[in-house]
Amino acid sequence: YYTVSAFRQKNREFPAGLKVIAFNGTDVHGFVQRLYREKRLRWDMARRRFYDEHFYLAFSQASAQALAFVFEKPDGKKTMASFDPKKPVFAQNAQKNAKPTDTKPQRKILYFEADKILYIRVPEMATADSVYYAEQVKSLYRNKPINKVVIDIRGNWGGSDMVGLNLLKALIGETVSAEVVLAGKQNSYATKRLQNASLAQIAIPCLNNETFAVWHEWQDITQPDKNSIGHNGNIYILQDSDIYSAAGTLAAFARYSDKIVSVGQPTGRLLGRGVDPMVFMLPHSGLIFRLEPVLDINGIKTAPEAFRDDVEVPVPLSVKGFRNRIEYRGDVYSEDFLYRLDPVFQQVLLLP
Repeated sequence: YYTVSAFRQKNREFPAGLKVIAFNGTDVHGFVQRLYREKRLRWDMARRRFYDEHFYLAFSQASAQALAFVFEKPDGKKTMASFDPKKPVFAQNAQKNAKPTDTKPQRKILYFEADKILYIRVPEMATADSVYYAEQVKSLYRNKPINKVVIDIRGNWGGSDMVGLNLLKALIGETVSAEVVLAGKQNSYATKRLQNASLAQIAIPCLNNETFAVWHEWQDITQPDKNSIGHNGNIYILQDSDIYSAAGTLAAFARYSDKIVSVGQPTGRLLGRGVDPMVFMLPHSGLIFRLEPVLDINGIKTAPEAFRDDVEVPVPLSVKGFRNRIEYRGDVYSEDFLYRLDPVFQQVLLLP
């Protein structure tokens, strides 16, 4: 854990790039591992432990009078700091006299002439946009020479699967097909929802031979739209740790075709194909919550594969990379930022 921006509380200032060593008297990683019942944590496959950027906001700390950190400076020296959770912390931004960052999600389709790249920014899978991107691509870029297509879904929390599906159909020149198997636990909720009490059962060796019920199984076939631009080169899907739901469905297509490639960072959470969540309400509080009831299991051989969270071309962000995105006073999905400061897009430039 590192501080990605300089900040201050009261009269004390803290620079960016401080490494968090401990929190409230406990090794920070040990503290986070205990939060799995409180927070929606990310799982790091390589380091085999949970992560959470906002661990200090855990419910168990709600009544804390102070939040005590031990930081390690770039020179290796350690410093302690105790923060009053009731007092504000002010971020320090190095850039002055610049326009504010535009935080409103903006859909955009750009053509970068120098590299003949069609860049499509999809900030959300809004139902209203189910045909927007597809129609724009087919009407405006059919006759453009295109070496690569980039679909940028970073920060996209989902919505309608049809947004990504229709966009792919407008781009691809060949049919993409794959077998999809969705399995969940057999219980009364599943029986009621599917109106089927005799689902096929399957034991999954890599999940301790747990028995799952096959909810849905089909051959997924995605054919080019009849007016597709017929792109036969690579399509790169840029993702980060903040994609979910329908955005994860689009990223899953990278497993189905050698010409669709995922680039960026994993989420540390379950992705892949799925179904509409099951909705429940607690009887006394009336609190409503949703659960995704199935796993995308076809072909999995190890437990990590069940996450469907692998990225074909991983591009980890450094502390500097995070700071560039936070401190850039403008659109981080502009051509200027993508080419100068975005290591994920820059990686695409190096790919065929």
